[in-house]
Amino acid sequence: MNQLQAINHDVYFDRNRFPKYGQGEIDFLKDQVNTSSKGRVRICFHSSEEDRLNEMLIVFRKDSFIRPSRHIGKDESLFIIEGSGFYCFFEEDGNVFDIVELNTLSANRYCRINAGVIHALLISTELFIAKETISGPFAVEDTVFPDWSPQSKSDISWPNLHNKILSYAEKEKDRGFVDRLVLAF
Repeated sequence: MNQLQAINHDVYFDRNRFPKYGQGEIDFLKDQVNTSSKGRVRICFHSSEEDRLNEMLIVFRKDSFIRPSRHIGKDESLFIIEGSGFYCFFEEDGNVFDIVELNTLSANRYCRINAGVIHALLISTELFIAKETISGPFAVEDTVFPDWSPQSKSDISWPNLHNKILSYAEKEKDRGFVDRLVLAF
């Protein structure tokens, strides 16, 4: 397994000269995610937060809440390794304008998100493993949360957002993912 430096319980940096990942790193993250308070852990393959390209192997638990947000001036992509989930895309007012199903059994193992697009990830399997790539450098202030974005599923605004997502999915029944989307809630 790679030489890892723990930044905290949820974030590790690969300190090898030529970072790589295999089953050992995936198994390590699967073990670590069980005790994560956020329900997700990652190995960063970039050498520092200042790099122009940030690449991470991430394991999410189903109960992980990925709050709707946008990245200012940063494109992002996700490649699915294991599990199923949905990327939800939102208008400025919080209405859904698209949902992309992601899993290893469908044609959608990859999704790219252009800078500034409001999005959220919903996990529908017990574990969801993906490689995320995002423009660097990392800066907390480059991630912006809309006013309507709930901070958690216990937030008072969550039921409204939940209903908007399900309503959009019902209108798109012909796309065939409504039953699987319900598993993410």
